Amino acid sequence: GEPFLNITLEENVTKMDEVVVTGMFNKPRESYTGSVTTITSKELKMFRGQNMIQTLGNIDPSFNIVQNNSLGSNPNNLPEVNIRGNSSLPTSLNELEQGVKAQLNAPLVIMDGFEISLQKLMDFNDEEIESINLLKDASATAIYGSRGSNGVIVVTTKKPEAGKLKLLVRTGLQLEVPDLTSYDLLNAWEKLDLEKRMGFYDGIRNEEYYNSLYKSVVEGTDTYWLSKPLHLGVGQVYNVRLEGGNQEFRWSGTVGYKGNTGVMKNSFRNVLDASLTLSYTMKNFLFQNQLSITNVKSSESNYGDFSEYVQMNSYWRPYDENGQPYKTFPGHPSEGSGDVPNPLYNASLNTKDESKDLQVINNFSMEWNILDGLLARAQIGISKNLTRSDEFKPASHTDFQDLDYTRKGKYVYGIDEGLTIDGNLTLSYAKTLAEKHALYGGLNYSISQSDSYGHTFTAEGFP
Repeated sequence: GEPFLNITLEENVTKMDEVVVTGMFNKPRESYTGSVTTITSKELKMFRGQNMIQTLGNIDPSFNIVQNNSLGSNPNNLPEVNIRGNSSLPTSLNELEQGVKAQLNAPLVIMDGFEISLQKLMDFNDEEIESINLLKDASATAIYGSRGSNGVIVVTTKKPEAGKLKLLVRTGLQLEVPDLTSYDLLNAWEKLDLEKRMGFYDGIRNEEYYNSLYKSVVEGTDTYWLSKPLHLGVGQVYNVRLEGGNQEFRWSGTVGYKGNTGVMKNSFRNVLDASLTLSYTMKNFLFQNQLSITNVKSSESNYGDFSEYVQMNSYWRPYDENGQPYKTFPGHPSEGSGDVPNPLYNASLNTKDESKDLQVINNFSMEWNILDGLLARAQIGISKNLTRSDEFKPASHTDFQDLDYTRKGKYVYGIDEGLTIDGNLTLSYAKTLAEKHALYGGLNYSISQSDSYGHTFTAEGFP
């Protein structure tokens, strides 16, 4: 018969050396003495949030996202982030209102050796990220100078893989659920009774005002204002990636869409992005070009700020008998205050607060392996940005109720353009001696030029 063969396979486990990517050069983890957190693509998927900034906050406690209760889960809000605490404070109230504090304490963001904005990171397609390193201590300043004093976020994107053509498709849903369990407000009966016992309605004038409110409550008025501007936000995510090539030439192309819907009605941020990566290896040289185009369309809620609804009284009926919202509610006579605007009235008007942003980035890099362990790299990147904003409020809006008719109604149109050019030259050497000692050295030269300008046009006085 046929001879019997007994074949035994021996296990051979090979572990790749872990390195720390600093954005300028790579160092073995065991030789890197600074404080760093490495986040893998697997962790990004496990702890995925509304955007990339929220995802990083879910993973690393040291990545501190300052809570802003007035903005809540607004998908268009760029949160204040700090890694190494507050290094600077605003010098005036005006700077504080304009968010200068957030800019002063924001960390530096480096993607594949090029600096990008925190806004770009927030909108970036997380399916294209291979890993993220958070550099947290003085070592970041030693590498990047004063730019890295607030910490550095180093992002490494996925590189094309050689082999047969690959098609990767991902779809998903994002839910934004409003949570009002922390609010414990008085209902209409309780609020009116409390104000009565505290003497708010003493006097003839006040008594008449109280009777009108009492009649409304008896008729069943008990408005839960907090729920009026909210809804369940349902967002959609799509991503398609193609890649292929051989050992010399590799390529990848990606198209992604992320639709973020806020819990405030009619607020959204839709991000459409596309990228193309080309990589060519010739002997000791590696040439790579990355082109990305990102288009963002966003809209603020026409329901105003949530804080307005928190301040409304539950004994006020928002709509009249015809289902139309009241424009204002009479203020308390004893306080001498004017009429209180009904935020639902403004929500019913033809208002607009939208913006569109288009960004095109092209990064080219060349690497030369001169000798074993000696690497030279040259990089140049160009970024073009165009932003348009539209804001309109009709004359009937309550913001203009105390203004002259020539000032009622407002339209604001803004346009901003920016061009940034970055260049880097890096020479690094790394050598392990006797499998115990590591010799390392690095030189880097960077240059950057940025130009921007903007125009804002304002028109007032509409019939």
